[in-house]
Amino acid sequence: MRRYVLGLGALVCFIGFASVFVTAESAEAQSGTKAPGQKAAPFEVRLWNWLVKANYRHWAAPAGETADKFYPGKSPHGAFIKTHLNRAAAGRQKEFPAGSVIVKENYSKDKKLKAVTVMVKSKGFDPEHKDWWYAKYMPNGKVEP
Repeated sequence: MRRYVLGLGALVCFIGFASVFVTAESAEAQSGTKAPGQKAAPFEVRLWNWLVKANYRHWAAPAGETADKFYPGKSPHGAFIKTHLNRAAAGRQKEFPAGSVIVKENYSKDKKLKAVTVMVKSKGFDPEHKDWWYAKYMPNGKVEP
């Protein structure tokens, strides 16, 4: 699995997310939760926090599936998967547009959550790989080592 660790400058590439994070950072600065000059959390941390606040588990499921139903997985995911799509992804599943976010919960054979794989599509980010950014998180939100 390809993983990228991005600085704040690269965050602007993520269409549909830049405004969410800029707004969140501005709110932190205004509320005093982030001291002036303090570095922002890494992108993957901010993304995880945004996904949790956005309640991704209530997003749409892929066509033919339901968000609360397990379906068989294969490598590099778990034995079972639950997939969640944001509005951009759900609306155009044949050709995901920039701004699409796909969250795959990876479960073991006994249906225990083992990891969460996140894909974000951003125009011009990585044309060789269809502009997808990937990260894999542990169930607690930490990036998988």
